[in-house]
Amino acid sequence: MSTEQVRTSSEVEIAGIALARRRKGARRARAAAVATDDREALGTAQLGAAFAFAILVAILVDIAVQLNVWRVIGVSALAR
Repeated sequence: MSTEQVRTSSEVEIAGIALARRRKGARRARAAAVATDDREALGTAQLGAAFAFAILVAILVDIAVQLNVWRVIGVSALAR
């Protein structure tokens, strides 16, 4: 004799409905993620020059700060 649980037809139907709802939710989540990725890609393409300028400014500020730190270390007693 089998030890498997026997389900009634209503239990099977309820389980099927729950599975369908989970799948439908997963499809909606995937569709929303794709739409968000498309919007982000479009925004990046439109603002590419602004992003490049911001990165360039950040690099130049970083170089200026590093040079200033090395100048301070050079004139201090730490370098001697």
